[in-house]
Amino acid sequence: MKNEICRAPNCERIKDKKQASLLCVMHRVRWGRHKSFDLPAKNNFPEGIVYECKIHGMLRINEAYKNPKDNYFSCIKCRRSSDKEFYKNNPLAQDRYKKFYYVSGKGSFTKRIKVSKKEYLELLNEQKELCKICGLPETSKSTRPDSQKINKRLAIDHCHKTNKIRGLLCHKCNGMIAFAKDSIDILQSAINYLKSDCSLK
Repeated sequence: MKNEICRAPNCERIKDKKQASLLCVMHRVRWGRHKSFDLPAKNNFPEGIVYECKIHGMLRINEAYKNPKDNYFSCIKCRRSSDKEFYKNNPLAQDRYKKFYYVSGKGSFTKRIKVSKKEYLELLNEQKELCKICGLPETSKSTRPDSQKINKRLAIDHCHKTNKIRGLLCHKCNGMIAFAKDSIDILQSAINYLKSDCSLK
């Protein structure tokens, strides 16, 4: 039991096993942020200032990011710069670490359907990584802010009435279904139009 206790002085908390650390969660976070087991003295910032960045100086509330977990502030510009650099060097990281994908649910853009990565990969293998409508691979490029543009993943298509997942579509076919408002009549009319002799006179 003694080996499971945090190694910080006078601490009797259990080690953070999830992170394989020799410290408890509290002291691990403190050391990572402040290189000390003790919290630093509170800064008396001028009115309206919430954080002082080493690069961008004194920041107001709209220039800082507040972590909802611990209410600590950090610099938005530095965070964005760090994220941009990370995804530039690791273009596939965003999808690699995702456990779930989300699509808009029935009746509201705020209600989202959660699809596990395992379910997504099963559909992808079943469709041989091809769009279920046109039978072609995705060609649309990612809009991520990095220099190396990669193809988007196939979009998750679902029935807006039942929320049932129908399959994976390329973004062009997914857009076609969306613009047609999932209407069989509109799509059938488009088929009839393409079959007819529509030459202009």
